[in-house]
Amino acid sequence: MCLVLGEIDEHLASIEDNLNKLRVISTDKDYHISEIYTHIQRIRYHLLQIKGAKELAETDMTNKEQRRTCDIPAEIIANKLEVPRTEINYR
Repeated sequence: MCLVLGEIDEHLASIEDNLNKLRVISTDKDYHISEIYTHIQRIRYHLLQIKGAKELAETDMTNKEQRRTCDIPAEIIANKLEVPRTEINYR
């Protein structure tokens, strides 16, 4: 099952939110290192979700029924993630 564009947008928004929190933390000396680590882990989680969606979209689905259950094709995910076309496997 593919991730829909809305889900990718949610992951990207969460990454942006956590990056903004890290910017605030970097200017305020009262934050503990564990808070910085927490935001980095959240960013890592969302990046892995997007990477998983990209890899899933690149998977060669030979079963026509599987193709119909996929929300969006690989090219649309690649465009959303700004992945060069040469990195997508179009079998």
